[in-house]
Amino acid sequence: MNELSLPMVCFMALGFGLLHALDGDHLIAVTGLSSGSSAPGQRVGYCTRWALGHGLTLSLVGIPVLFMGAAIPVTLSDMAERLVGVLLVVIGLRLGWVLFLGHFDGASHQGIGKRPSPLPAGQGDGPGGSNHAHHSYWPVGVGMAHGLGGSAPLLSLLPLFDLTPWHGLLYLVLFSCGALIAMLAFGGLLKAVFISFSAMGQGLVFNVRLGVVGLALGYGVFLMV
Repeated sequence: MNELSLPMVCFMALGFGLLHALDGDHLIAVTGLSSGSSAPGQRVGYCTRWALGHGLTLSLVGIPVLFMGAAIPVTLSDMAERLVGVLLVVIGLRLGWVLFLGHFDGASHQGIGKRPSPLPAGQGDGPGGSNHAHHSYWPVGVGMAHGLGGSAPLLSLLPLFDLTPWHGLLYLVLFSCGALIAMLAFGGLLKAVFISFSAMGQGLVFNVRLGVVGLALGYGVFLMV
């Protein structure tokens, strides 16, 4: 191992994972996914599942690279980045459609002077939501796509630390743990923010979600082109 000791490398792995999870496209994705939920408590779950999917891909890609000397094709990394862009656009369109249905359903059924429902019936992720199981897989898949897109730059750094394959795997595990911790914190922040906004009125929540739609679409198109 080079000048850095193993404990220092592990500490760096955890710190890099914390920072990596807070990349703009990651935060926009989990915010867009969780903003379609009518249950504030589901937001932490969305962030957790994203982190698990991200860590799963890093492990699947990292093991053959570390133990068999395989190389990640540059084209695969580029395709993964574009896939993330496509998924962000899909997330934005999906959330926009949910808001559209909820707004006009609420406007037509709740009467004048009442706030529109942010979600149509059955679209929530609570126990009664009909699409709960389907929505549970979305964050995992998006996290896996993000993990694939970021695996090449991450794995290209490991030779600089002169790690054994097992120590390299430990690095990836700690990196993923850091990403999970960051996402748990971000999920808790999202939950607190949306609860506060809900207390101020559903109109504010609707506008915030509409802003998330714009961010997801804009950043997704940026990554695609």
